Amino acid sequence: MPVHIALSRRVIADYILIVAGMALYAVGFTAFILPHGIVTGGMAGFSSLFYYATGGAIPVGATMLVANFLLLAFGYRILGRTFVVRTVFGAVALSAMIGGLEAIFAANPPIIEGTALSTALGATVCGLGIALYFAHGGTTGGTDTVAAILEKISRIRLGQTMVMLDFAIVGASLALPFDGSWDERVAARLPGILYGLGSILIYSFIADRIVASVRRAHKANVLSD
Repeated sequence: MPVHIALSRRVIADYILIVAGMALYAVGFTAFILPHGIVTGGMAGFSSLFYYATGGAIPVGATMLVANFLLLAFGYRILGRTFVVRTVFGAVALSAMIGGLEAIFAANPPIIEGTALSTALGATVCGLGIALYFAHGGTTGGTDTVAAILEKISRIRLGQTMVMLDFAIVGASLALPFDGSWDERVAARLPGILYGLGSILIYSFIADRIVASVRRAHKANVLSD
């Protein structure tokens, strides 16, 4: 088989798996996390803040798309054309999937009534999706883009930035509209914040484990005269 045909098939297979991973993430987020009002990490979590603050008037998918394009336009010179082009595909694909699915799931009661179980299941599915598209070279932008920009212009490592951003996004849910005193606000929001942080830990752990196992390499040292 000619090399270029083999490479073309591999590229096609990678894109199919990247799209499948994004579909898993979109289902996990819109079907199990979003209906319970939980703010998680990443661009989906950031966009859900606007969704909850406006009572669903601003769709998550729309905010994701606009925010990603603004970030990529800002970071084009820093990150380079290859990163931006690859990220545009992922950002558009995931935003479209979440935008389509949120309209379906938002119009119906949650599939799983228990918030803890639903969030845990959603985070697990999201983790599988993230692992699938990361393992095949996919990226969806969002906090990845912010982290990549900061890594280029500073000494802050990519992983550190992503964790800090995710935790900041979840913590920002404390500022969502609420009728009542500050103490009542904290008491009402704290369970959701804990669920959001828990979801980050779950999907990060699953994604890291799977990606590490896929990319694992074996080294052999041969000593010979």
